[in-house]
Amino acid sequence: MEENGEVPIRRLAYSLKEAAALLGVSQGHLRNENRRGKLRFLKSGSRTLVADSELCRYIEQSTREVTKIQDVPGDGDVSELGEQ
Repeated sequence: MEENGEVPIRRLAYSLKEAAALLGVSQGHLRNENRRGKLRFLKSGSRTLVADSELCRYIEQSTREVTKIQDVPGDGDVSELGEQ
């Protein structure tokens, strides 16, 4: 609840510019993720939007992918890579 007693309205969708700003990435990055099938867009007339729920799903999925990369066994020393 806000100071004036009003309940803030939750946004259900964001423009690409707004979604990019929220995630700290470029609009081009979001378009690339859409082409790769990792982020779904909505169309409303000529506007391209990203649903709030889709942003949450995308962040959750991205977090899982980073966790999998970090869970790779080893001590993190990359100097041994390429040596055989």
